[in-house]
Amino acid sequence: MRFSPTVNRTLTIALTLLLLAYAVPLASVSHVGAQQSGLGAPLNKVIVYKDLVYEIKYVAPLKTTGQTNTTTTNSSKPNATASETTYESTLTYKVVSVEGPLLNVSIEGRIPPGVTVLANGTRTLDIIREPLSPYYPYIPPQFLYPVNMTNITELFVTQLGGVLISTSDNYSILLVSPSFVNGTLVSTLSSNAWNGSAQVKIGPNGLLESLSMSTANGGTIEMTLMNYSNPMALSFNAGPQILNAASQPLLYAVKTFVPLYNSLQVTGYLQFVIPYVITNDSYLAYYYAIRPQGGQYVDSPQGVSGVPVYLFIKVVNATRDPSVILPQAGQKVVRWGNTTLTLLGTQNITVLSNSYSTFVYTGIENRTQNVTLWVTPSGVVVRELVTSIIQKAPIVELELVKPVLVPATQTYPSPVNFGGQTTLPYKVVNPETSYMIAVVFAIVVVVIATLVRLR
Repeated sequence: MRFSPTVNRTLTIALTLLLLAYAVPLASVSHVGAQQSGLGAPLNKVIVYKDLVYEIKYVAPLKTTGQTNTTTTNSSKPNATASETTYESTLTYKVVSVEGPLLNVSIEGRIPPGVTVLANGTRTLDIIREPLSPYYPYIPPQFLYPVNMTNITELFVTQLGGVLISTSDNYSILLVSPSFVNGTLVSTLSSNAWNGSAQVKIGPNGLLESLSMSTANGGTIEMTLMNYSNPMALSFNAGPQILNAASQPLLYAVKTFVPLYNSLQVTGYLQFVIPYVITNDSYLAYYYAIRPQGGQYVDSPQGVSGVPVYLFIKVVNATRDPSVILPQAGQKVVRWGNTTLTLLGTQNITVLSNSYSTFVYTGIENRTQNVTLWVTPSGVVVRELVTSIIQKAPIVELELVKPVLVPATQTYPSPVNFGGQTTLPYKVVNPETSYMIAVVFAIVVVVIATLVRLR
């Protein structure tokens, strides 16, 4: 299964696609303090288990009239009826060796006929960038249970949509209607690794506890965890610069070019949170679009494979994936995805009434766009401006509102409660005033059009 390509492009373009679809009313919302405890902490170790044992059951598709049941040997246990055959066997996973996040895993057992997603032999996989793989069904629990994001469990439970976990351009996991039951994540998982959708349960230790999915030929696969043993700790190292940059939640305003006004206008907001830093250039990022609506959660869903996705979880490689952190800040030449940026110098700038000392970088992207970044010495991008070289006009701009966390489960006030304390840079417009402005504007447009036509 493949997901929308917008999820895996550069963050700037992804943000535009996420937020350009609607004009966002600018909200008055409460917030928690900027110094959220534990954010950007190093992911020092991940616990995996050397030995896993699963019971696997395969129910073959219905047979046509006149066919006879087949029998199996070895570890398979046929339980045939007049129309189907059930195969049962045991599958064992053994971690043979470890090198950083790379696991060499040996898979042994009789693979039932028709189960093409599994195979015997030894496989090498990256436990961080290939979570919940058929070749080692485990996800680092920090991806789903970050201890320093106190509202994340509530987000999973209350939002009846989906969560997209993307670790690279070609490895994504879509959790549909995820919720927690006694500490276990229950969800429908759609993944290109499994080539389909499955009902899954994932325990607090990150292990796949059970799976049930249909195969392309009409059969069904069931996997149940029977035993796990011999825990192993995988250690990672993270540098201080990226740790400092990731230590606060970051709220950004997204501006896009609106031809009607011939200028950049705020079209949305993005909350960016980094629970963990994994290595010197990689970190785990949670981000979601904010679209305030009266009496609704501020978290805004986006469609991925027909599923409304509320939360995006991504393993970001800061040197390859443009994001909101540039760990090489201060160097003369840096990489911003596939773009080379050159240091122009330093500049003190004011963004939304906040002053910053920044390094200024610029470069050409895809031969058609100029990218300019203003980055603090710690590596936080406080402003990004993308302009068209051909049209010589701005396309999109990202501005840091402030280091603050707007919880995804924050409820936007009723439309009658406007003004007041605000986290975002503008207050809500009085609905009556807004209506009057809209009516007056429409009348003025009609008058101007009439005059032009008469001339």
